[in-house]
Amino acid sequence: MGRPPDHWLFTDTVFPQVDIADAVVTPDGGVASRLGSLLGGTGGLGPKGVTGPTGATGATGSTGATGPVGVTGSTGPTGGTGSTGPTGSAGLTGSTGPTGPTGATSPTGASGPTGAGGATGTGPTGPTGPSGPTGATGSTGASGATSGIIGPTGATGPTGAVGPTGTIGPTGATGFMGAIGVTGSTGTTGSTGATGATGTVPYTIAVYVPGTLAASHVMLFHEFPAPITFPANFGAAAVGGASKAASLINSTGTISALVSKCPAASNPTSGGNFVNVGTITFAAGHAGSFSSSGGTTVAFATGDFMKILASASPDATLSDVMITLVGDR
Repeated sequence: MGRPPDHWLFTDTVFPQVDIADAVVTPDGGVASRLGSLLGGTGGLGPKGVTGPTGATGATGSTGATGPVGVTGSTGPTGGTGSTGPTGSAGLTGSTGPTGPTGATSPTGASGPTGAGGATGTGPTGPTGPSGPTGATGSTGASGATSGIIGPTGATGPTGAVGPTGTIGPTGATGFMGAIGVTGSTGTTGSTGATGATGTVPYTIAVYVPGTLAASHVMLFHEFPAPITFPANFGAAAVGGASKAASLINSTGTISALVSKCPAASNPTSGGNFVNVGTITFAAGHAGSFSSSGGTTVAFATGDFMKILASASPDATLSDVMITLVGDR
């Protein structure tokens, strides 16, 4: 069956007798059928259908290729010259360089021709010389006759010798006191003198032991609160005075008491911690004498102990003993 292309019909009418092969569904639900040869001539154009809704936006397309690089623009005009900046401060003058070596002496040039003789000039008159010394005064002329005409006065004779100095006149009254002058400025303080040597003060220990002495009797036990030094043989101290020992009742024979020392770090209750440092001797009398070990000074540190112990074999008559020790602190 023929299907002329110019015989299309758009309609909402249903034609059941039309073969489905000769009809198609339009987008708006109508049916188009090629019925040119069946229905007669072409009908007039129907009214325009309502515009359908806008479809969804399609996916973004891929980025296009990069365009060609543009032509470089022409060089812009040169900017105007800026104002001149301030002049910088002058730099430091460099140090003078070392003197270069002296150049070699040039050879002496040939002598030039002798010039023509100049005119003889007359020099100015020299200054007048100094006056000569005045001559000595002449002697006085002889006097003229009394009745004669008075002659001219003779020249002055020489000055006579200076006479002796007269006695000094009485002292004049004292003048008024002049104004007191302005006080001068204070002079600068002199430098501090060197520090003097450290002085010492006396340190004295005195003890009295009544009655006769028992064997190995402890006559003195003492702890030192500060460093003390006794002179050699307990003699004269720097601050004056010396150690002394005496008794009220004389000894019959010679007897000695021992002076000993115990360090502060040791136990003074143990006799083995004491070391003998001196002796006090009584020789059949009332006065005792001192000696130190080796005849040298005896020093005690802070906290050291001193003990004076009577002889293990006491004298039968020696009694009422006093001892005074003098040291330097």
